[in-house]
Amino acid sequence: MVVIKKISFKDIPQLVHMHYDPSMYTFDPDTEKVISEDIAKQYIQKAYKTWEDGTTFIFSIYNLEKEFVGFITLRDVIKHSYAKIGFAIAKDHRGKGLITAAIQKTIKYAKDVLGLKIIEASVHKDNIGSQKALVKNGFTKIDRNDCIGKFKNDNNYSIYQFII
Repeated sequence: MVVIKKISFKDIPQLVHMHYDPSMYTFDPDTEKVISEDIAKQYIQKAYKTWEDGTTFIFSIYNLEKEFVGFITLRDVIKHSYAKIGFAIAKDHRGKGLITAAIQKTIKYAKDVLGLKIIEASVHKDNIGSQKALVKNGFTKIDRNDCIGKFKNDNNYSIYQFII
């Protein structure tokens, strides 16, 4: 249903186009605004560096037609232990199960390549689609006091956890 690959410079036009949609920021207004090709190049250069450092892994998501449809990230990685997951999908591709499939592939990467044991996500209470995608992949909603990672202290967000 989807393919995930390390984000690349060829994704720049679609990445910028996706970020022009204001709905990208509905549930996470702190999302980095990649609204020009120059900003996108810097974003991807930084992504390559953090990939090499082993702290953040940004994947592009492609549908079966090989179109860039979004991205998924493992960040704050603690080797062989923990990461946070985050994701976004272009408006035209929402509600098709693509994020659910991308989460599944990212979990496999986290387990098989990075040796991670726990993945957590912070999701806005009104972002039902993301909540469903996480739960379909085995994430459970946990108490904020039980999470491993540091998340902003905002009751509008719930923490979901997956134990590999």
